[in-house]
Amino acid sequence: MSDNVYFEPPSRLQLVDKLAHLVRFSNTFLVLAGPAGAGVSTTLEQLHLQIGDDDAYVLALELKGNTNLKALLKLLNGAMDELLTPTEEDDTDQLSALHQKLESLAKFERKLLISIDNANYLSDEGIE
Repeated sequence: MSDNVYFEPPSRLQLVDKLAHLVRFSNTFLVLAGPAGAGVSTTLEQLHLQIGDDDAYVLALELKGNTNLKALLKLLNGAMDELLTPTEEDDTDQLSALHQKLESLAKFERKLLISIDNANYLSDEGIE
């Protein structure tokens, strides 16, 4: 038998189903956390696939190192530019630019899932 064969445990599949249901039918702030190697990244990838393009827009961010509020806003605005036509924005007011993009996206009447992998790299300011 090959070592490359991997079977997803039923408990993780049930978790992905529950998370997808919450994303589709509620306006809930979800936090999925676990120690390194627990499968959080894999669960997020499966959630993104299950949500698909029809149910919600998915902004998937993966943090590689310490990330403060300014860097987080820059990442979010960059990801939003992939969904919408990029607009000229003032670097000093990234938060207002993000609000404008979110309002533009609301016109499409689809949910937005912002997924931040490795969120433990967020500074206290970025978490607030």
